Amino acid sequence: MNIKQPNIIRNVKLTESDDEGVLLDIENGTYYGLDEVGLDIWKLIEQKKGFDDILKIISETYNSSHYEVIRDIEIFLKELKNKGLISWS
Repeated sequence: MNIKQPNIIRNVKLTESDDEGVLLDIENGTYYGLDEVGLDIWKLIEQKKGFDDILKIISETYNSSHYEVIRDIEIFLKELKNKGLISWS
């Protein structure tokens, strides 16, 4: 998977509670739950961080190697893309 820059492409509202979040896709009224890591990744996408920056920040935040988190981040971003919430370049 060649993800350089994930971009939010839908009108999505984020609501946070403790270490979790809920995304509301305004266009179709669908809710998506985010765990702590998913919430952190979404915020980094909102900040226009590229994939390499997201990988570095998440690895450092959760004290994990790049190898431990790269696949999880790729899967998460692919799920967001399949739901029509993001695109990437």
